Amino acid sequence: MVDYDISKAFETIENELIDSMMRNFKNHRAEEEKEGYNWSQWQSEQLKSLEQYRRTNQKKYGKQFSTLNKKIEEMLKTAMADGNAKQEAEILKAIKKGFNVGKVSPSATGEFFKVNDRKLDALINATKSDMKKAETAILRMSNDKYRKAIFNAQVYANSGAGTYEKAVDMAVKDMLQAGLNCVEYRNGARHTLSDYADMAIRTANKRAYLYGEGQKRQEWGISLVVVNSRQGGCPDCAQYIGRVFIDDVYSGGSKADGNYPLLSEAIAGGLFHPRCKDSTSTYYEGITSLEPVSNEELAQIEERETLETKQQNAERQEKRYNRLAQHSLDENNKIKYQNKADDWHTSNEEYKEKLDEIIENSSESGIIKSKNYAKPSEIFDFDDVTTEITPELILDELEKSEIGMQTISILKSSGIKPILDYSYKNFDYRGEQQGDIIKIFIRNIPNPRVAAQTIIHETTHFYFNIGQCQWAEAVCFAREKMFLTGRKLTVSERRYIINLAKQAYPEFRWKKGGYGYGKGKKFN
Repeated sequence: MVDYDISKAFETIENELIDSMMRNFKNHRAEEEKEGYNWSQWQSEQLKSLEQYRRTNQKKYGKQFSTLNKKIEEMLKTAMADGNAKQEAEILKAIKKGFNVGKVSPSATGEFFKVNDRKLDALINATKSDMKKAETAILRMSNDKYRKAIFNAQVYANSGAGTYEKAVDMAVKDMLQAGLNCVEYRNGARHTLSDYADMAIRTANKRAYLYGEGQKRQEWGISLVVVNSRQGGCPDCAQYIGRVFIDDVYSGGSKADGNYPLLSEAIAGGLFHPRCKDSTSTYYEGITSLEPVSNEELAQIEERETLETKQQNAERQEKRYNRLAQHSLDENNKIKYQNKADDWHTSNEEYKEKLDEIIENSSESGIIKSKNYAKPSEIFDFDDVTTEITPELILDELEKSEIGMQTISILKSSGIKPILDYSYKNFDYRGEQQGDIIKIFIRNIPNPRVAAQTIIHETTHFYFNIGQCQWAEAVCFAREKMFLTGRKLTVSERRYIINLAKQAYPEFRWKKGGYGYGKGKKFN
């Protein structure tokens, strides 16, 4: 289970808590009509339901929370292991290129590994502790919101709100708008459990991965890193991109390791803030090329950041009004809120299209650099080449088209190297992507051109952070098709791709259950 799966699970729980609450209000409306309850009687019955609601939720979601917290622990341990393994592979590749590591660190002892294990354990315990507090808070808030709605409904009814439906709608409006925003930050901002989980778990996952990378660097006596940008970068962190630092946080470096600033100073200045899109890679003297952010690139990063903020707000508003439309009892209110939800949906789609345009155009600006690469080892990670589908031929295929060159640029700027796996497999799919890891199974591929297609497909998943739905697969298939044709897709080709995605991935829904932007993504 990865971080977005856990965030989706928490969002599902929040929706279920609200759904259950609103079902009780609807059910008691029927009882009120049947039995002729007055509002005092209705309130008494609702309070009885509240107690049952509380006990049921505690029993049901207590078990789910326990399972999710175990998943968090597994995820962070896996992230550290992935960072460790990937870093070792990169160091060995650098050595083959001529990098001199000097002496392997004498600190790589049993105690050394115990120290790193304790760091990971502390991260796991802190993350799980924070999540448990948030989990307790959402159950408490759902009870409080339910109780408040019961009393407010009677107040609104007695004050002349009109119908039962209107009184209940008024009583639950604030709760439906905000959701169960049970987490309060230091600045006073409130967030739902799913929003908080998305931020907290992604941050912890990244830290665990960096711990793994740092442990391996420390084993080899390496402490220099360079900050690189992923998925567009952050304006606040642009000053650090392309700069070399001594990693005294994860890799055991110190001021004695060179004439470079400490990574801890950059972190104190804001690098690696929650949801930060930047990361580090090992700096190999004489091998690593430094590419600081230009003024033009910075302007594009800032423009993208502004659009992303607007798009995310539009997405939140769309969800908010959809929730109001879904749960309102009064039909006029349902229509009013659905109209607002549709308006925000339109704005959401417009912002996404503008973001797509920035990403498409960034290949010319330098954020995504279009460049011919002479060495496949700069783009791919591979060992023994055992078929005629060589890395050189795959790279040649990518360089034949604009989509292929964009893909090369994405991989170069993000620091991601697809692993070309030449071993035999007991499955038939061509590739996979999980987080920063892209694997291409060459033995399952007939020729270099299809290998290039597969790399484009999996890189699209990574760069746009989309997956787990038929729509996402259709986007990736569309990029493959554009690579093959060298042009925009026709209407019939788009329809064919949509049907292909639905047939190839029957286990997925069209959009629901996926992650990333989720819908409305468009490629010309």
